[in-house]
Amino acid sequence: MKKIFAEYRHLLWMLLFATAGLGYFLIAALPFKRVLIHSNIDDMIPFMPFFIVPYILWYIYVPLPIFIVGLKDKRNFFYQIISLFSGVYFCLLIFALFPNAIDFRPDVSGNDVFSLMCRIIFSNDTPVNVFPSLHCYEAASVHFSTFTFGKYRHKKVLRAISAVMLVLIILSTVFVKQHSVIDAVAGTLLAAIVDFAVLKIMRRRNYDNQSI
Repeated sequence: MKKIFAEYRHLLWMLLFATAGLGYFLIAALPFKRVLIHSNIDDMIPFMPFFIVPYILWYIYVPLPIFIVGLKDKRNFFYQIISLFSGVYFCLLIFALFPNAIDFRPDVSGNDVFSLMCRIIFSNDTPVNVFPSLHCYEAASVHFSTFTFGKYRHKKVLRAISAVMLVLIILSTVFVKQHSVIDAVAGTLLAAIVDFAVLKIMRRRNYDNQSI
């Protein structure tokens, strides 16, 4: 047991998901006066309840690749963790200093399963802390960091599947009216910038060739 713990104790860094989630909900609960994020494009995008499926799959898509990589490639795991959470905590800082929200979520009255799922999400996730979109940021960050560093960058089929999932998640944020297009673009661009910066720093320090 001690040997297993010693080999995989780095996975404890995944507890940062809990601290980030706590920070998100604490900021969401504060009585800030929030800036509304809205663009004309948002009004042109239809509400499509079935997109709630990829929206919810985000809860699996983000942690699962990190856990799998953590079991097999410790260097890539730390790259994922650094890329993901440096941006996540930056987003939390934005939420605290620039409180924001959306005001265009629809009233969902349908009785189909997708409408029911939307109502559950809407009732548990208030329309605040939207810019940049953490949904988009975290999904893009995991995709970039999993397939641009370490052993998995050569897995073309997995990379293609992940890319499709990423696109569906980004689209889901605007089609279920959880985010503005502005939020989605900002979150995705931030992920690309953070991933590029972390990759440059790690390669400059020859992290590829260091033993852990």
